[in-house]
Amino acid sequence: MRDPRYDILFTPVQIGPVVAKNRFFQVPHCNGMGHAMPLAHAAMREAKAEGGWAVVSTEECEIHPSSDLTPYVEARLWDDRDIPALALMCDKVHAHGALAALELTWSDAGYHAFSADGGPWCAVSSAGEVLTGVTPDELDRKIRTHWEAMQ
Repeated sequence: MRDPRYDILFTPVQIGPVVAKNRFFQVPHCNGMGHAMPLAHAAMREAKAEGGWAVVSTEECEIHPSSDLTPYVEARLWDDRDIPALALMCDKVHAHGALAALELTWSDAGYHAFSADGGPWCAVSSAGEVLTGVTPDELDRKIRTHWEAMQ
């Protein structure tokens, strides 16, 4: 029997339009499998859902080719070809009554300081340094790309 002080942890919680079955939220973390090993990635996230987590997250999920972190392997959502791997992970997580979450990212200058066309596209590096040469159009492009990835 558990201590009643912890009962709140096991009650459902509304998150926007969905309900998590409890208050255990597995935050995004990298595991080195990502888009390169979708079956292993899905199985690892499924084990968390099976263990009782209400929300299971991916690691960073790159949303644009200019945020490619090779040789590091993360989830990817560059185009429709990446959907099946992420859908598999979501299906495995949902099979145990958990919600699936993605951490959408377009890596900053801490990884890549320049866009595919060679120009700077980020206003602040991961070290917090302000970069020069960023135009409003470039920032708008980054915001649009995040928005499109959410759709």
